[in-house]
Amino acid sequence: MGIMKKQKTALIGLLLALSALCTTSNAADGAKLYHANCATCHGAEGEGGKGLALNRQSFLVVASDEYLVKSMLYGRPTRGCPPRNDLSKYELVSIASFIKGWQKEKSVIVPNNRVQPYASVRGKELFALCAGCHDEDGAGAMGPSLIDPGFQASASDGFIRGTIMLGRDGTPMAGFSKEAGHVAALSAEDIDEVVAYMRYLGEEKEKGRH
Repeated sequence: MGIMKKQKTALIGLLLALSALCTTSNAADGAKLYHANCATCHGAEGEGGKGLALNRQSFLVVASDEYLVKSMLYGRPTRGCPPRNDLSKYELVSIASFIKGWQKEKSVIVPNNRVQPYASVRGKELFALCAGCHDEDGAGAMGPSLIDPGFQASASDGFIRGTIMLGRDGTPMAGFSKEAGHVAALSAEDIDEVVAYMRYLGEEKEKGRH
């Protein structure tokens, strides 16, 4: 792990400790900070624009404060979203608190165990279900890049599982869990194969940068 990544990991730990102190005023400050720093791309009400929508319930029920803070810290290099290292710990946590305020539905708890990056035959076959929107190498097309280094660093395996299970309301992405009723319903084992393959693609992308 590089020095910069170690520093960011330590900072994230401090941010999460600070998040326990979030209050109504914290979210109120977050509203001002969000509109000053995020609304241009993500919309005044999180409806999206150049950036992805942040107010979709299927996103918010699986997106933790940790994910939101990490996303701001790492940015999305392939989408033109820079890392926001210029914002203080309090400011980052405040923005995350404000965004989570759009959540109206109960959070969904999904297994957060980590899988090893792996390119299995089954994983590659299943990833074909994603390739139509995210491209065969995960670089993104109609859907966002899944190998963006900022996304790979921010998203836990649990977040990715939840996204596959629930899909994204308001987009062509339907949920792939059996409960979602998708024609191509995936088992928990199948979803783990997809997550492992996505992580593999992310590692290959990272290797190509060095």
